[in-house]
Amino acid sequence: MRYVKKGNSPDFFEACKTHLPENAEWHEFSENQELSECKKALHHYLVAEQSELCIYCERKIGKDISHVEHIHPKDVSGEFAHLTFAYTNLVASCNGDLCDTDGKKVYKPEDVHSCGHKKANDFNATQFLNPVQDENIGEFFKYNKDTGVMSVANDDTRAEYTINLLNLNCIRLQNDRINAVQAVFDVILKTNNPMFRQLSKQEMVRILLKRNPPFPFISFLRFYFAAPKASTP
Repeated sequence: MRYVKKGNSPDFFEACKTHLPENAEWHEFSENQELSECKKALHHYLVAEQSELCIYCERKIGKDISHVEHIHPKDVSGEFAHLTFAYTNLVASCNGDLCDTDGKKVYKPEDVHSCGHKKANDFNATQFLNPVQDENIGEFFKYNKDTGVMSVANDDTRAEYTINLLNLNCIRLQNDRINAVQAVFDVILKTNNPMFRQLSKQEMVRILLKRNPPFPFISFLRFYFAAPKASTP
């Protein structure tokens, strides 16, 4: 997971909210045709704000394989109902097991289910690492470079809770992280720019990992290609 800095709520979204009844529920944002168009625009806006990566697992997303996600659940009877239309609580999450229909034929259900649909309304705000609030969120996680397994970096219970809640270690995501490494090498092999080709492989990777939009699973890639830390004498 990575930190995503939220911008200001877009004007069109704030304007749309003025047409909602008091104490409106999220479904009312879809039932009205005009507001439904606003929701679609918001969805596109959130995907772009996140550089087309899922807010949780960092797989590449588009409108067709993602949804508008409430970090704090939108359950009207819950303690976070007041955040239902708060822009700071709205992000774009992949659809987990619904993203890859071919993959569902290969994996068991528990090996593909992840992210927003997995979290649903099961949420402990004090235990969850929030990717739009916790600026140092990347420091809480580490990875196995051989398997793609994500684990806790500093024995913080919040990191373990977040991984388990979102099922960020499902087999599909482990495999996707490993495949992301090959995607970087493929770009290097296909690049014909002579100046780029003169660089060392390490320098090529360093440049590619800074590109925008970033590679899917960018947090894993940065960990994978990071220079080993010098040992203390």
